[in-house]
Amino acid sequence: MKVLVTGAGSAFGYHLCLALLDDGFSVRVPEAEAGGGDLEGLGIETSPGGCDPESLIGALAGVNAVFDYGFCRQAWPPGEARESLETTGNLLVAMSRCGVERLVHAGTAFSFEPGSLTEPGDEQVPRTRPLFGLDCLRSAKQAQDNVLRFCDSEKVAAVVVNPTVVLGDHDPGGTLCSALFERAATGGEAPPGGVNVVGAADAARATLKALGRGVAGRCYILGGRNVAYRELFALMTRGEAPRRPEGPSPAGRDPRRGRLSGHRSDRLAGEIASRELYYSSAKASSELGLETSPLEQVIAGARDWWEHAAD
Repeated sequence: MKVLVTGAGSAFGYHLCLALLDDGFSVRVPEAEAGGGDLEGLGIETSPGGCDPESLIGALAGVNAVFDYGFCRQAWPPGEARESLETTGNLLVAMSRCGVERLVHAGTAFSFEPGSLTEPGDEQVPRTRPLFGLDCLRSAKQAQDNVLRFCDSEKVAAVVVNPTVVLGDHDPGGTLCSALFERAATGGEAPPGGVNVVGAADAARATLKALGRGVAGRCYILGGRNVAYRELFALMTRGEAPRRPEGPSPAGRDPRRGRLSGHRSDRLAGEIASRELYYSSAKASSELGLETSPLEQVIAGARDWWEHAAD
């Protein structure tokens, strides 16, 4: 079975490709998203062009299903969020024209209201306004709504998965993950809030399962452990600050993917970290078979990648 994967240039996308290959799928990604070398040598096919409508029509030739990572991980600049939203829109049109119906769209849990430790958020209460006015979250919610509208009109049979904060190796930088490690490395104080963290490999495996087990038109939050930033920082540092990468950090490998520092992005990162952003993954565990790794294991893999990605 051949599948097209968009958004492969991320920790989540990388592990999704690995999970698909391990399960016997033939994987294709748009050529423009296959850069950086992380996917080289895995036996992944690339299609010419990028994520414009005509290129995507060509990429869908012979494809049975699509996995679309429609969430822009970058809080800044806003242009990347608009590009991510446009890619999902182009993909929906191309799928309709090509007659490819099966879609698993990956957005973000922040499209739903977060909750507290005692009453974590779930899929029942969508957010009507994006957290802190972030363009990446606004675009993610719009992309999700577009997917569900196409599903309601029976143009696609789409399942939506909503990862929380994804930690893992092959993080491209400029994400909340890399910002947290950067803050820990510089001895920054842990913020007062908390967040739900899921391992990239765990979220990827559940996303693969969504193709067969998920119900079209439904959303599934893919989360791991709800953890206060104070505890998260303690696990990240293990009593000492992680080694800062020498030379360009992972976030600095692409000038469009700068660290979450300076200007509006720094303020927004601080505001996000001051909130309790807790979620429940009970639905995904029950219906998709989501299994999660120990948080210590997830952090160890992400930390090793963050320290050595620039070597």
